[in-house]
Amino acid sequence: MILEGKMKFKLIAITGLLLTVNTITMAVDWVSLQGLEGQKKEQAMKIWGFLEPEFARTDGGELKAGPFAGQAAAFNEIRPNNDSNSTFNVFRARLGVRGQYDYNKINYFFLTEFGNNGITVKDGPELTDASITLNYIKNAHIRIGQFKSPQGNEAQKAIHTFDWNRFTNATDRLLLERFVDGNNGLRPDGSGGTIDVTNGLNGPVNAFRDIGIQVFNTYTNKNKREFTYAVMIGNGNGITRGDNDDNKELYVLLSTEKVFG
Repeated sequence: MILEGKMKFKLIAITGLLLTVNTITMAVDWVSLQGLEGQKKEQAMKIWGFLEPEFARTDGGELKAGPFAGQAAAFNEIRPNNDSNSTFNVFRARLGVRGQYDYNKINYFFLTEFGNNGITVKDGPELTDASITLNYIKNAHIRIGQFKSPQGNEAQKAIHTFDWNRFTNATDRLLLERFVDGNNGLRPDGSGGTIDVTNGLNGPVNAFRDIGIQVFNTYTNKNKREFTYAVMIGNGNGITRGDNDDNKELYVLLSTEKVFG
C-alpha cells in the first residue's frame, strides 16, 4: 500500500500540560519504565494522555476483473475501517493514570484507548492497561493485570515516543495478534437467531498486551550497563477477555542496555 499526503500531528498531554518531546533512538528499559514509578513520593498520581490525529490517502483504483470487478482493492483502503482511500481520523486518543502507594511499595498503571484503530474498531473504547506492581521482594518486582507482555523492543516502546507512524512489518505481522472467527463463525444476533461472522474479527488486536502475572527486575553494574529480565505467564488471548483454551502463554525477556551520562 502506498501512502501519500500523509500528515500526522501528535499531541502529548501530561498532567494537563503540552510538552514537546525529542526522542533519540536508543535501547531503553521499557519493562521497568512502564511497570515502576521511581522513588519520588510526590508522584502518588499522575494523569496523562496523548492524541494522534491523521490524514491518509492512497491512489489505488478499482479491480478490473474477477468477481469483485469495479470494487476497490482491500489493500488500497485505509485501516481500520477499510471503506475509504482518503480519510481524516483520530487514530489514537489515550487517557491514563499511574502512580504509587505505600511509599512506592505498590505501583499502578491504567490506560484507556478512545481512538479509531484495531483496538476499538470492533466494540468501541477499550481498557488497554490495568495493572499493579508489588515491590516487596528484593530483586523481584511482581506485576499483575493487563499490560504489555515482555517481547520485542518495538512492541515494548511507548507509542507516543515513536519516530515513525507505523510498525515495521516484522513487528506488525509477528507480534501484533489479530483474533478472528473460524469456519464455524456463528453468533447470536440478539433476537433468537444467528449471524454468520466467518473469518470476521471477534475482538480487538492484542496491542502487544496480555493478562497475567510478571516477575522482573533490572541490575546496573559498575560499567553502567543495565541487565533486565522479565518472565510472564498470561492467557495468550489478547486484552479485556479471559483465556479461551486453558493453555497459558509463557513470555521470557532478557535485555541489556548501556547507560550514558
